[in-house]
Amino acid sequence: MFEGEIEDAGGDDDFGPACLLRTNELLRNATLAMARQSRMEWERYTAAAMVHRQVVEPTIGTESEMRALDPFAQCAARLAMAQGLTQHAAELQINRALALRDRLPEVNGLLKAGRVAAHHIPDIIARTELIDGSEHRAEIDRAIAEALGRRGSWSKNRMRDMVDAIIFRRDPDLVRRAREDAKNNRGVWASNADHGMAVMDACSTAEE
Repeated sequence: MFEGEIEDAGGDDDFGPACLLRTNELLRNATLAMARQSRMEWERYTAAAMVHRQVVEPTIGTESEMRALDPFAQCAARLAMAQGLTQHAAELQINRALALRDRLPEVNGLLKAGRVAAHHIPDIIARTELIDGSEHRAEIDRAIAEALGRRGSWSKNRMRDMVDAIIFRRDPDLVRRAREDAKNNRGVWASNADHGMAVMDACSTAEE
């Protein structure tokens, strides 16, 4: 994703005063900053996964799972307090961390190396939710990592299309089942708004 190898993505050296640098040096610094951002996101996800391993996984199958404030909620609350996040944001972070660790280890390796932009990770994880339990999971993970490792940039839509295409080529039934699940979740919802108004939301197929 980034041009060439980012060998010092985890380094601590200073970029230098921007006013003294030439254009190519500034562009290189911008690329290196994005790679370091990816590395920092990898460290956050790794820390979240380790906290989950220490706090939640030992309680699986025990009575603690049934408590009102279960171990997962406690884990998320501790991460939220440590990082100044909401409870929901911390829960998302844990789920993404577990997806990278268990479902997408090859993609996780690219994130650690600073070879994939951190802002693409939520989309990649969301598009690969349907491969859990698939016999093609490791192959899909490798194919996505190989595509991300090529030179060039990725828009949001191009990233989603790439992931969907890789999944469809390996296991088209997964995509069909996901489509059926989405259709089964169609509906219409209304909620109150200010000044005596209401908001109506609908979920349906694009054709409808």
